[in-house]
Amino acid sequence: MTNRYTPDRQGWKLELLTEHNGLQLGFNIRRHKNVEGTRDYKQLSWKLDAKDKHTRVEWRIQPTPAFIISYDRGGSLFQLDALNSTLRTDLKVWDTAVSFRLDAARSIARLECRFGRVLEWRVITKYDFLLHRSHYSILIRHSGGDTAHHLQLEIGQYDRGNMNAGFNNPGSFCISWAWKF
Repeated sequence: MTNRYTPDRQGWKLELLTEHNGLQLGFNIRRHKNVEGTRDYKQLSWKLDAKDKHTRVEWRIQPTPAFIISYDRGGSLFQLDALNSTLRTDLKVWDTAVSFRLDAARSIARLECRFGRVLEWRVITKYDFLLHRSHYSILIRHSGGDTAHHLQLEIGQYDRGNMNAGFNNPGSFCISWAWKF
């Protein structure tokens, strides 16, 4: 297993799970710091999972408070965070993965589509209705069915799923490639 954390973290994590009558209750606590002691990476959450109903409720206390209700059935996900007024839905329509997110408190909507066979496409557009600004990103990638090399073209900058990111970035055009020997 690889280390999922940056190498400068130290601390501990505890996960407890129990099951009863098709329900799974989970508790998660993590207390990590960077080596210098200047930054905390705390987590504290409870999860209630009804796997046979494809439904989960998560009450996240740290790092960012959230109360998330999820329905996840194969290629379809519906997620509502009642505390932060956010909505997320992911669907698979034919060969296209579609993800729509709405942050009602910030009035930002984001749409992402991924598709392709020979060429892999990722198209993202989002709009901030309060500040009247938009962001887009288009990625076209050819890997030839091989992960050892690829060629890609990117217009705009990927926001990594962050609703606030990318709005003030200047326009960009990038061609990149990789080849592993």
